Amino acid sequence: MDTNRLIKIGIATMVAIIVLRVLAPFRFLLLIVLILSAVIALVYFSLRHQLNRRQQKAFEQSTEGQIQNRLDYCQEQIRKNQAELLEVEKSIEELTTQSRPESGVAPFNREEGQKLIRSFELEKELRTAKLAFYEAAKNKLSKMLANHQFAQTVNDKKEQLRKLKENHYEDLAEMEALRLDMEMQANYLETIEELSLKMFESNSVESALVLQRELEEMTREI
Repeated sequence: MDTNRLIKIGIATMVAIIVLRVLAPFRFLLLIVLILSAVIALVYFSLRHQLNRRQQKAFEQSTEGQIQNRLDYCQEQIRKNQAELLEVEKSIEELTTQSRPESGVAPFNREEGQKLIRSFELEKELRTAKLAFYEAAKNKLSKMLANHQFAQTVNDKKEQLRKLKENHYEDLAEMEALRLDMEMQANYLETIEELSLKMFESNSVESALVLQRELEEMTREI
């Protein structure tokens, strides 16, 4: 639980205490509400923390997480060797300056200083080689991470496209069904209009009954 959450809980507690003093008749009820709220908040933040830990663990075990972990390690080693290289170069510069003949240093001490300089030069070469290695590894890992993320994006987009196509086929089927239904309705309306016109022109009971049966037969399918 971070500092901001603790501050928020502290402020909420202070506000609740003030409210309890102002609303004395309801103090017991408010105290129960406060305790329940604190318990709920504690459970919520605990579950959220566990969920974040599980997500972080799952990420670290994934391919992307492993690549990112190695990238972080390379970056850490680059910073470490850069700092050590600066220290080595500084030591070489100090020894070189102080061991010059005009400095008055005794030959024995100057020879000892030259030995140290050669040793520091070896350390400088080592740090330079390490830097080159970790820089190259970092570049390779960065490309691997970019390719992995792009491949994941491609897979996600393929899945999205598949769903869109499925919806497209469903939409086409629904559109075709709607078109057929509209054609059928239009045919029904046209037939009813024809029957109505015939009924209007009919002069006998027999013909009217025939038209009535035709209408019932047609509308039975609707």
